[in-house]
Amino acid sequence: MNHTRREFMNLTGGAFAGLVAQTVGGENPDVIVVNAKVYTMDARAPRAEAFAVTTGRFTAVGSTADIKGLARKNTQRLMPGA
Repeated sequence: MNHTRREFMNLTGGAFAGLVAQTVGGENPDVIVVNAKVYTMDARAPRAEAFAVTTGRFTAVGSTADIKGLARKNTQRLMPGA
C-alpha cells in the first residue's frame, strides 16, 4: 500500500513526539544532533532542538539538554553550524 508524504507524516507524527527524551529498548544512541531546528510535523510538539538515533532509527526528540543527557562514551555528537 502506498501512502502520500502527508499520510505518512500524520501516521508517524504522534509516535515521533511520544519519544521525547527517552531511548527505545534502553540502548545507547549511536548519534545525537543538538542545537538544531527540528520540525516534528506533530501539532502537539511541532518543534524541538535535538534528537537521537539508535541503529538507524529516531529514538528520542526533545531539548538539547535532554538529548545531551542520553549520550554515552561512544555516541557521536553533531552540532549544526558548529
